[in-house]
Amino acid sequence: MKSSQAMPDWRWQAAGAFCVAVTAFLVYLMTLNPRLQFGDGPELAAAAYVLGVPHATGYPLYMLLLKCFTALPFGEVITRTTLASAAFMSLACAAASLVLMRAISRLLPFWQARAVAVTSVAGGLTTAFLFDTWNQATQTEVYALQFLLMMIFVVLAQHYLTDQRPRSLAVLGLVCGLGLAHHRLSVCLVAGLLYLSWMHVATATIGANGSGAYLWQRVRRWLEAVAAWMIAAACLGLYAYLPLRARTSPPVNFGDPRTPAAFWEHVRGAAYFERFFLRPIPGQEFTPRQYAQFAASRSVDLAGRMADMLFPFRFSLEWDPLTERWSPRPEWPARWAGLVIAILGAAGLVLLARCWPSFAASLMMVAAPNVAVAYLYSIPDIADYLLFPLWVAGAGAGMALMVAARSVGRFAPHFQRPGTAWVSWILPAALLVANLARCDRSSDFGAEHYSALIMPESKVIMPHGSILLTGGDNDHFTCLYRQVARAERTDVLVFSAPSISLGWYARMFTPAQHAEYRLRFANSLPLGPLAFVKQLADGVIDANLGRHDIFTSITDRDVLASLDRRYGLEAVASRTITGLSPYLRETTATLYRILPERRKERAP
Repeated sequence: MKSSQAMPDWRWQAAGAFCVAVTAFLVYLMTLNPRLQFGDGPELAAAAYVLGVPHATGYPLYMLLLKCFTALPFGEVITRTTLASAAFMSLACAAASLVLMRAISRLLPFWQARAVAVTSVAGGLTTAFLFDTWNQATQTEVYALQFLLMMIFVVLAQHYLTDQRPRSLAVLGLVCGLGLAHHRLSVCLVAGLLYLSWMHVATATIGANGSGAYLWQRVRRWLEAVAAWMIAAACLGLYAYLPLRARTSPPVNFGDPRTPAAFWEHVRGAAYFERFFLRPIPGQEFTPRQYAQFAASRSVDLAGRMADMLFPFRFSLEWDPLTERWSPRPEWPARWAGLVIAILGAAGLVLLARCWPSFAASLMMVAAPNVAVAYLYSIPDIADYLLFPLWVAGAGAGMALMVAARSVGRFAPHFQRPGTAWVSWILPAALLVANLARCDRSSDFGAEHYSALIMPESKVIMPHGSILLTGGDNDHFTCLYRQVARAERTDVLVFSAPSISLGWYARMFTPAQHAEYRLRFANSLPLGPLAFVKQLADGVIDANLGRHDIFTSITDRDVLASLDRRYGLEAVASRTITGLSPYLRETTATLYRILPERRKERAP
């Protein structure tokens, strides 16, 4: 059989992608969380609802797309925005099946086309039921759209490498630009576009008319490559959304990027970049020894997460003295399983490079910078950034196993036929069973219970005009969403305590709120819990003590101890909360009331 016969025609490709998209979407629809969630989801949903500005880097493309989903005539706002994640991830899995279809047809040219199609659909469904992709599809987050844009880029790269048409390169530029208008991780697509643009120019050949025709062809290809980059640059115009909306002072206006300086700080994510880029903890740079420890620890974590995509291996929370935080660490079975997958993935990519070197190179040009981010950026939830390279490793491992099975197929030709190829569907079925329990968020009420605890509807517990000092994203974002999207407890002043030293945060409050609560903001970041509490005292607490009831949901023990010494704390409500993270099964949340009669501060 000729190698060209292994590639399914467009009807099989379309049918396979449709099957993957519909199946994945239905599973996601049954398991998504239709209510409040922990993490950034409530803030993103609230920002989309009012066309506001979310946390850095602003995500203008995502905001505009989410706004379209908020117009759906069913469910509440966050239900509709979570539905967007399910739709984006379903399309990404369909694109993954198309990528695998072309790659497998090159690796296994003697397989029948229908067998390739059946196996590729199984690969697309396997992508859908991996833990990380499934997890991102059932919550409101930016990563499902990011994964979709990267998968579309890879599909288009395959088309370009097959037909070498200028319009394919132009569409690649469009996808790259849209990615950059969504998430800064799309800078990885820039490397891929650079490689394909170089190929477009370098493959100009001397035609029958001699060197003159060659020169003109080369100039034309340069112009076509420049046009692709101009299209990518034009997409960056979507960032105009941020200052335009900031000037209207929407209820969600993080960073307030209305001035050029504030816009640049917000778009480059200065607050996160300066905190986590090549730093173990804020304000401290890595030493060579510390970085070696960090890289080794990160490699172990990634191996565990690679295995965890397939099966719920055991993780344990361990204190990391380097980053000074509790982190989930994979136990030895996960580490060894991840190492095996990584070795198989590398072998599969080498095999792909032997039969289709240009595509393997373009794939690695996108995946390699993505992996590098994990070793430059010390955020704890780095796995969210690695959906694409983890998928590449998994796809490579699958292709390596298929090529190994080809030797069996030479002696048993029925392995190459469609009827036997259905055996490949065992893997997605096994993943569906293995990951269902931890990815099913349909009955997850943890965030709802938590938010009801810290900002209760009862005005007996939390009277009208109270102040709630929040300590992090989970408490602040859930309360923000309830006030903006549900109009609940709008009589409470929700104040993000960690933002008291941020100048833009002062502009999130109306002049009436400034006057009523006498808010004052610090000019510098606090150095330690005592300095932090002093800023809260000077900026919020002292001016309102006795005038307004003041509550806090802060969980930092040192800060709570300092507040208790200075004022006294009374536990108003406490509850065990589940669903905070896949690794922390439950935690106790407590709402404290700051006593109205100020204590004389005692020595620590």
